[in-house]
Amino acid sequence: MRRFFINNISIVNSLNGGTLLLSGQQHNHLKKSLRLKVGNIIEVFDSNGQNCQATIIGIGKSETKIKLQLDINNNSLIKENKNSIVNENNSFDNNNNNNNNNNNNNNNNNNNNNNNNNNNIEDEIMDTINIDLATSLPKMQRAEWMIEKLTEIGVKNLFLLESEHSKSSPSSGSLTSNKLDRFERIIIESSKQSKNNHLMNIIPPQPYKQFLKDKFNSDTIKQSKYSHIFLFDPNGKPLPSIFNEIKENQQQQQNENQNDENNNNKVRDTLILIGPEGGFTKNEINQLQQTIDKRNDSNLFISKLGNTILRMETAAILTTGMFSIGFQSLFKNNKKK
Repeated sequence: MRRFFINNISIVNSLNGGTLLLSGQQHNHLKKSLRLKVGNIIEVFDSNGQNCQATIIGIGKSETKIKLQLDINNNSLIKENKNSIVNENNSFDNNNNNNNNNNNNNNNNNNNNNNNNNNNIEDEIMDTINIDLATSLPKMQRAEWMIEKLTEIGVKNLFLLESEHSKSSPSSGSLTSNKLDRFERIIIESSKQSKNNHLMNIIPPQPYKQFLKDKFNSDTIKQSKYSHIFLFDPNGKPLPSIFNEIKENQQQQQNENQNDENNNNKVRDTLILIGPEGGFTKNEINQLQQTIDKRNDSNLFISKLGNTILRMETAAILTTGMFSIGFQSLFKNNKKK
């Protein structure tokens, strides 16, 4: 099912019989590229993580009118069935095929139900642990590729840093509104393709020291939003060893029935720091270490990614992908509140 971005999905619009409008790039994609017609069903999503099905009720020169589909029984928006397979090019000629597949689908229900509990647990955990990334911005062509892939992976926030070795990276003054607009378009298109209903936020470049102050100032922030912080450096521990260490700590905590709400192992969000070409300096690593030690409410790990030197965008994609898949499973029984 084709997906389109809209600023805000409101059930009120559907309850009142109102319509929503697609305009600009979303309208052009629907009309000129996909050549969808009135009556076609699409999926729309917004920056708040909402998504639902909608019917095209009018296609004009500069706007497309859509109506959200409402489940009358419980006054809720109808969402796409993630287990269904929809022919995107012929969404209204599938009735016969669907009827023929009903028996096969019914036979698979028992197997699917057996897997639902495990999948629901993992989905719930992945929805509660956000992954933020702080790194310098590579040169523009590679930056666009990095932003596209980080959106697909599901990174929540991308903080752009100005560190001691990031002189070759774009600074805050060089990121024009046109470039930021292009980044936003890339994020929207990547979210459409990957069925990620949350748009990644990009925070413009800021000095490394200012970033630490904004995120970890003990005078203004009662509790850090991050329970686990990972800085990647060639002299750090291998990441699998750190994962094993975290898993053992979690198991020990469960065995001891520790209920301390201030315990550092209570999972909150995760922050990953990737250095520019040349990496973080020892001084920068020490600044972070001292900041975290002073707060004493986060776990800091200095890790490395194998024995080769990776470009910053490669390291960013590799680490966030690994965390999105593997890190979540360490906290199945210890989700954040």
